[in-house]
Amino acid sequence: MEKEMNSLIQNETWSLVDCSKEHSIVGCKWLFKREKGIKGVENVRFKARLVAIDFTQRKGVEFT
Repeated sequence: MEKEMNSLIQNETWSLVDCSKEHSIVGCKWLFKREKGIKGVENVRFKARLVAIDFTQRKGVEFT
């Protein structure tokens, strides 16, 4: 998770802003994945990804 967060910060993926009453906050959640390595060659790898939950947005208000 730390590696993913550092990547999001370095790429300036988002910025913190004050929330107004007219807009809703877009939620997010962490997705975790385990990838099996090749037996005897690769170790098991773990990946984390932060994704937005966009179904809370309203058309014409938060996006067009």
